[in-house]
Amino acid sequence: MFDCEGWTKMKFTQLKQPIIVSSLRVKTEDEAINDIKASEEDGAQAFLLHISLLEKKYRCFESIKKIISTTNKPVMALNYRNVNEYIPDDELCAVVVEAVKAGAVAVDMPGDIFDSDSISSLSESNFPFVQANPKQITMRKDCIVKQKEYINKIHEMGVEVLTSLHVGVPLTCEQAVSLAIEMQSRGVDIVKIITTCPDYEHMIEMIKTIAELKKTLNIPFLYQCGGPYGKFLRRVAPMLGSMMALCHHDYIETSNPEKPLITDVKKVFELLDFSGED
Repeated sequence: MFDCEGWTKMKFTQLKQPIIVSSLRVKTEDEAINDIKASEEDGAQAFLLHISLLEKKYRCFESIKKIISTTNKPVMALNYRNVNEYIPDDELCAVVVEAVKAGAVAVDMPGDIFDSDSISSLSESNFPFVQANPKQITMRKDCIVKQKEYINKIHEMGVEVLTSLHVGVPLTCEQAVSLAIEMQSRGVDIVKIITTCPDYEHMIEMIKTIAELKKTLNIPFLYQCGGPYGKFLRRVAPMLGSMMALCHHDYIETSNPEKPLITDVKKVFELLDFSGED
């Protein structure tokens, strides 16, 4: 097995759920280190490191290792495509592998990695989710094979794989469950699906979906949405079965304003005091 710094830390799936995760969306080493320290004081239990948002000089083994070694809590590495900077998918993945060597205990694999035109591949399948025309999911057989090879490579390094799908459309319960099952079949450890939510009635459908995913999947999942209804679901879904709450210590220029503050999520958890158990 591969010897990497991260093996001294717990994996994401070993933490008691729901997990409060701080999303590190910063540009420099120092900003990442400061964010980690402040987030830990707030109560963060794990971290996401957005490598693609770092300035180019910090997207290397040495800088990533310095950032990850700041904490004894688990760190997940993600290196998404950047619309302002074309980098081939193989190169994006190569940097993620360096992050694993630097101590990341999990990686985020987009559901359309290795496929630059995933929407057109949906016609190759008749799964219920295809009817919604979701983004960020490839059904091309050659791309799926390549994804499985990448997942196996990461697993051989002793690291977990989360697959992320920012689908850009609302999904019915049936569609969301079929999509999650398809990604589970590729060998990932965690499924993350981010949808849109057009109205209050669909928000109720999403809560129903969380209950169904909890019954159906054999692996942990994260299911939530963007927009005004996401403000509620991102805080409550983790108490209903969604694995984690993705948060920020504070809002800066590169933050995702859809994500709640760590302190706010902690307050909600404490005030509701809901475990879902009788």
